[in-house]
Amino acid sequence: MTSLEKIDYEEQLEELSVRAMEKKNLMEGQSFDTDDFEENSGIVTMVVRDNMRSVLGEKIENGKYQIGQKVFYPSQGVCEIIGIEYKQIGKLTRFYILSVKGADCKIMVPVEGVDKVGLRLIIDADRALNLFNLMAKKLEQTCSKVRLIRYNTFLQKLKRGVPEEMVEIYRESYWLIKTSRKTSFAEIQIYGTVKRIICMEIALALNLSEVEVLKKMEEIMHQSL
Repeated sequence: MTSLEKIDYEEQLEELSVRAMEKKNLMEGQSFDTDDFEENSGIVTMVVRDNMRSVLGEKIENGKYQIGQKVFYPSQGVCEIIGIEYKQIGKLTRFYILSVKGADCKIMVPVEGVDKVGLRLIIDADRALNLFNLMAKKLEQTCSKVRLIRYNTFLQKLKRGVPEEMVEIYRESYWLIKTSRKTSFAEIQIYGTVKRIICMEIALALNLSEVEVLKKMEEIMHQSL
C-alpha cells in the first residue's frame, strides 16, 4: 500500500489566510496590513477552514457525501465518513476518511473517485426487503463447476458491491457449503464476508439489529434448500 504523506499546511494556510483577509477587507472597503495577520490568525484560520471553497475561487466542488453519513464500501460493508482530508499526491487531493463498521480499520477514498471504487449510499428499506425475496428462491447450482472460475466470479461481484449480486454470492456459496465436500477455504471466507456485509446493510436499512437480520437470513436460506 502506498504511504500517503500529509500536507504541511503551515505555509499554505498562512497564504490562504492572508488572501481571505484581503478578500474580506476589500468587500468591506478597508485597507489590509499583513501585520494584522498574527493578531487575527485564530479567526482567519477558522475562516479559511470553513470557507476553503470560496478562498480557492470555487475550484474545489462540494463532495457527494457528508461527514457523519453512513455509506457502503465494496468488500468492507457499512462505513461511516468520519472526516475529509487534503493530501499532496502530485496535486492537492481531497479524501473521504471512512471508518469500517465492526472493524478497527480506516479507508481513504479520493472524493473525485468515489464512483470508481463503488462507494455508494446505503440501500433503502424496499430494496432491503427485496433482498430477502431473492434469498428465498429455490437453491440450485448456477455457478461454474470449475473452482477457479467460480472463485474469480465471486470476487468480482464482491468488489462491485451491488446488493443483488452479493446475494447471488451468498446463495451460491451457501449451496456449495451445504452440498459439496470440495468447497475451498477461500470460498468459505467469501461466504463469511458476504453474509456479514449483507447483514449489516439490511440491518441499517430496516433499522433492525444485526442479530435479528442474521437469524432471518439463516431461516430463509435453510428453507430454500
